[in-house]
Amino acid sequence: MPLTPLKSLAVPDWSREREMLDGDDFTDAELLGNLADLRRINHWLGGVWLTLHGLDRLAHGVVTGSSLTILDVATGGADIPQSMRRWALRRGFDAEIVASDLSPRILRTVDGAARAGLDFVVADARWLPLSDRSVDIATTSLSLHHFQPAEAVEVLTEMRRVARRGVVVNDLLRCWHGYAGARLMARVAVRNRLTRVDAPRSVLRAYTRHEFVALMHAAGFERMAIDSLLGYRIAATGWCDS
Repeated sequence: MPLTPLKSLAVPDWSREREMLDGDDFTDAELLGNLADLRRINHWLGGVWLTLHGLDRLAHGVVTGSSLTILDVATGGADIPQSMRRWALRRGFDAEIVASDLSPRILRTVDGAARAGLDFVVADARWLPLSDRSVDIATTSLSLHHFQPAEAVEVLTEMRRVARRGVVVNDLLRCWHGYAGARLMARVAVRNRLTRVDAPRSVLRAYTRHEFVALMHAAGFERMAIDSLLGYRIAATGWCDS
């Protein structure tokens, strides 16, 4: 992958420092607390809205009562798939939603109520165990920054391979105000050790808008729509018809 995250005083330098969540040096209680923090961040700071807005685009023209298959990649605590399930019910779609994650430990944290209406599978985002064009839509949220550029392109390429209609990719933007917000949140708004360490690291590992779009193009997406929210978060809706 020729893309190299840019160096500029306008944005923080890109970091290769791994997040704690990508390791295993935390307790189950810390993991549960971190996933709860991420659920609140997605709900209150627009992460859910960005994904559902992309789904609205990709479901345009789908007739009420039609079946719709959605794969959520690197699902974490599965809060986004639950929001997608409610979205599908409101629109009258007969939705099958599959939540996948590389970590069995993370998937085991999803309790009975949150599992309702969802299917779960352990899968590496870079090598999805699905045939070509086997789902209507593939989504992922707050995951792309966990991958270095070449790996990120592999993830996006796999999502494009398995989707018939398109993909929705939702992540952080690397920017100074996002980094300052993450540092402030880590100091005053959360107590969870995982969240306090990983929140600033996540921003530094994220991509700029230019880099994010370049990754989508490198994965073969020619037609896409880009949304951003509060200047710290971005989502790409990419169509698989090209």
